[in-house]
Amino acid sequence: MKKIDQYSMLAIDNAAQTSNFLVRYPTVRQVVGDFEKAHLRIIQDATDDEFAVEDAIRDAFGRMRFAVIGRYETLAAAERAAAPQPSQPAPLSAIRLPKIDLPKFEASLSGEALGVVKNLPLTAENYVIAYDALRERYQNKRKLATQYWRSFVHAKPLVADTAESLRALLDVFTENTRALQTMGYPVEAWDSVLLNHLLEKLTPTLREKFEATHISAEPPRYEQLTNFLAGYCTVLAAVLDTSPQSNKPTAQNQSSRKAASTTSLVAQNAACPKCGEQHLLAKCPEFLKLSTKDRHNFARGQGLCLNCLRAGHNLTNCPSSWTCRSCQAKHHSFLHFEQASVPSPANAPAATPVDDPAAPGDTGGN
Repeated sequence: MKKIDQYSMLAIDNAAQTSNFLVRYPTVRQVVGDFEKAHLRIIQDATDDEFAVEDAIRDAFGRMRFAVIGRYETLAAAERAAAPQPSQPAPLSAIRLPKIDLPKFEASLSGEALGVVKNLPLTAENYVIAYDALRERYQNKRKLATQYWRSFVHAKPLVADTAESLRALLDVFTENTRALQTMGYPVEAWDSVLLNHLLEKLTPTLREKFEATHISAEPPRYEQLTNFLAGYCTVLAAVLDTSPQSNKPTAQNQSSRKAASTTSLVAQNAACPKCGEQHLLAKCPEFLKLSTKDRHNFARGQGLCLNCLRAGHNLTNCPSSWTCRSCQAKHHSFLHFEQASVPSPANAPAATPVDDPAAPGDTGGN
């Protein structure tokens, strides 16, 4: 391929060399086939890192191949233009085709990797040199391990307890510790180190919540912390995921809205009837874990309003303007049963649900 490439460049610069290139061009297909077979034998026993480098070498060969094809098309077009053409009417208008951005081949080099080999001439003899240079740069186990370690040690601490930021922090720790484990490092022996590094990234409120779940004298494990945070992400997503279409309040007068606001303010300062923490029952993780039937029974047993899950009034006198997001009936979305007949919330016994959707509700309404 190198010889054909040289002849193609000579033909572009010197028309007298065109024939030398054109007679050799038909062998391009055979050269490509031989290269592909040899390359396949090499990558069969290659490691993951070697495989990536071999792909880069294959890409370099491909660029040379397409450069040769491009020069052939240029010379062929020039010969066609020089040949006598039959007279044709001029086109009525020039057609401008849309620009197409072709995707970059995944194995092509870019950035720092390209800088390692970009000064090497694109020749067959330099393939081995380029391959060795890339291996020396990217198979440095010490540099890779340091990079993985610093990624989670220097991760930015949380500034707010949101599902998105918490998931992102967990991903940083999970991905980089797995990479270190794959390299052969005893990550399972770093339990206390990883635990404390992750705890330092949490907000004081979130650290307090975790400590409340682990009151044993034995130190918690890193896996316990990651499981707690993953579960907390699910709770945040369920509680804070509000839908504008399913949370439309029914038409109420102004006095009812003021009463609802007052009730909401009082409820926010009251302790949760399920766990005793300072939050609404609709935000309680323990309450959300219950089935629809158990949530319904708990609310009735505590004498809570089945529409807003607050004390001090019943369903008939509830000042809240919110309704169930699933059926728009006067009950809380967390108490919705997926069945044709729903029992009367005041008198009928708790129904057996067909499905427990545990539909996410907002913090104050349904």
